[in-house]
Amino acid sequence: MMTTAMKLKEYYQNNREKILVKRKKHYQDNREYILSRQKEYNLKNREKINKRQKIYNVKYREDNREILLVKQNIYYNTERGFMTALWGSIKRSSRKKNLINKFKDFDEFYNHWLEQKKIHGMKCPATGVEMTEFYPQRVILLKI
Repeated sequence: MMTTAMKLKEYYQNNREKILVKRKKHYQDNREYILSRQKEYNLKNREKINKRQKIYNVKYREDNREILLVKQNIYYNTERGFMTALWGSIKRSSRKKNLINKFKDFDEFYNHWLEQKKIHGMKCPATGVEMTEFYPQRVILLKI
C-alpha cells in the first residue's frame, strides 16, 4: 500500500523535468511579485534570519578554519589587503597610545599611499629603503 507521500515522491520523480520547467516559467512570469514577497518576508523576519545566519557563520568558520586561514593569507598578501591590515593596526595603536591619526578613513589613507607610490615608487621617501607590501609567511590568527 502506497502512502500519499510515496505517491507524491513517485510523481515528482516521473515528472521532474516538466515541474522544473513550470517553476522556472512561473518565476519568470511573476518575478516582480516573488521578489516583493521575499523582501516583505525578509523585513518581517529580519531578527530570525540574522540569528540563523550568525549561527551558520560561526559553524562555518569552525568547520573550515584551514581554508579561511589560506584565503586570509592570500588577501593580506595583496596590496589592498596589506594596506587594510596596516590601517587596522594604525587605528589600534593610535587609540591605545592616544595619538592623533591625520587620516579620516581607510580610503583617504589608501589614496595617500597610491599618490606616494606614484611619486617615489617602492622606495621610502624618508630612508630610501625598498618597501614591501606583503606579509612574511606566517600564521595569521582567525578570530572566531
